[in-house]
Amino acid sequence: MILKKDDGVTEVVGFAFVLIIAIFAVMMWVLVALPMYGTNDELQHNTAVEFEIADLKKDIDTMCLSNATDVKRMKIINLAPTSDKSKMTVIPDLKTLMSFGTISVGKNTSAEFKNSNGDKYYSLRIVYSTSNMYAPDITIIYDGGNLTTDVAGVKYTPLAAVSEYKVVVPEDFENSTKGSNEAAVIEYFVEKIDGDYCVMSVWIGD
Repeated sequence: MILKKDDGVTEVVGFAFVLIIAIFAVMMWVLVALPMYGTNDELQHNTAVEFEIADLKKDIDTMCLSNATDVKRMKIINLAPTSDKSKMTVIPDLKTLMSFGTISVGKNTSAEFKNSNGDKYYSLRIVYSTSNMYAPDITIIYDGGNLTTDVAGVKYTPLAAVSEYKVVVPEDFENSTKGSNEAAVIEYFVEKIDGDYCVMSVWIGD
């Protein structure tokens, strides 16, 4: 069967029309749906990390108050939406593939203390910050027992330090940092209770 010229043109036009619709659909997904769902994922992750670090703070408080020395504990902090392995689908990972977080464990050198023997301690400082693709970035700071959250420049303190102890680290404490879109494992234990000071050992595990 010999096709007429008009039949050939119709097929080409039809194919081009379908291709244009497909390209338009992909563009709408990238420009509208992707940011919308990506923002939602990142906002949910921001809230989840707040709860994770709040749980870490509460656990440290409990260990200090109960004098639970040398009891090693660990806490998993998901640094980005993609590090949450409970989400097994491909699309959520693609939405926030470039989002990542950074967590650091160190000492606040501006908060120095001395015990009766002159030994120096510094306030334990844990800082988590995001680099989101869509949602406002968030910074969560644990400092000596106080928990402060900064969302796009707006700060609030959801949990204050316990009055019984100052949560500190020794003078020779070594800082550690991890930045990725995976999970970080925070390991910690109470070295000793020294008067009003709860002396911690904290590090980022492998």
